[in-house]
Amino acid sequence: MKIKVTREGGIIPQIAEKQMDVKDLPEELQKQFRDFSVMPKSRNASNPLLRDGYKYTFEWGGKTPGKVEFDEQNIPSSLRPLIKFLMK
Repeated sequence: MKIKVTREGGIIPQIAEKQMDVKDLPEELQKQFRDFSVMPKSRNASNPLLRDGYKYTFEWGGKTPGKVEFDEQNIPSSLRPLIKFLMK
């Protein structure tokens, strides 16, 4: 299963996109992502008042494909290490 993370925005608007097979992630990040990917996604939210911040979009395939968006203020803490790893 592949995961794609897209980061958009910032003071000087830019787009960064990374894609990786989940099996190529470190074991702890694999577990965190799998736990997250099966949770209900009603938390799809962004803050329209956040002007110069980043918006993150996560997309994945597999048995339960999904897509969810967050801004930098409401990213679940379990996804922050994944973002840091993928966006380095």
